[in-house]
Amino acid sequence: LLNMIVTFHRRVPGAELPKRRVELYREICRLQLVERPRARGVGSLMTQCEAQGILQQIAFAMMQRHWERIPRSTLLSALAKILKQQNESFTAKDFLDEVVQVSELLVQQEDDYEFAHLSFQEYLAAAHIAESVSKREAKLYGHFDDDWWKSTMVLYAGLVSPTRLIREAVRQGATDLAYQCLQETTKQVDPKLAAELESVKQTVTDARYRDLEQYLKNGEWRQADNETYRLMITTVGKEAGQGFTTEELLNFPCEELQIIDQLWTTHSKGKYGFSV
Repeated sequence: LLNMIVTFHRRVPGAELPKRRVELYREICRLQLVERPRARGVGSLMTQCEAQGILQQIAFAMMQRHWERIPRSTLLSALAKILKQQNESFTAKDFLDEVVQVSELLVQQEDDYEFAHLSFQEYLAAAHIAESVSKREAKLYGHFDDDWWKSTMVLYAGLVSPTRLIREAVRQGATDLAYQCLQETTKQVDPKLAAELESVKQTVTDARYRDLEQYLKNGEWRQADNETYRLMITTVGKEAGQGFTTEELLNFPCEELQIIDQLWTTHSKGKYGFSV
């Protein structure tokens, strides 16, 4: 993935990378599947057909099966079916060989294949759904509690106007995911729904720090210190009694760190807190 990002960046020296993930993956796919083959004078099969559309169908099928790898025989069979539907004259094997050797978006692992990075599979699946929102978006509604699908949903939200997806996520209680989708999109979302989600998010956030704030209000500094540790250790996915690694602290969510620090500095009148 890093190699592809560097290759993309080198294409336009000095240019900034896209700020949004969905834009970065869109541009990398275009580079690897269209611009790179044309520049090298290779990959004629990919440039004469809708290569990305074909890979989108494969990625979506793999997401549905919870597969990170797909057997060669299964992949060739699926490609043959798609190519036949599109009335292409070349074989599935020839197309697959070009995708692997030229685009490098698919990588062979013994008798299986996988996308160069899982995020490409997630993006391509999201793009496939986005091409027919009315027919395919509903397929996501049964996966709000499935971590396997969350990145795909967030990427999908960056491709379309996700009001219906966000509303359904809120209805099913997946407010964290709904909020991530709201943050990802640049499209217009129903203002009433967005305000409701912001309010729900704030309520959840306030409830998480309620005990810490109460200890601090009472001047119970040791209890507040223990509660701060509990909040932080659970944030990095560990249990009480465990310690932090340097990497976990360096990558600790800034928003949560700022909330904790603000609570400490406010209620201690500037005596305690990370910033102090």
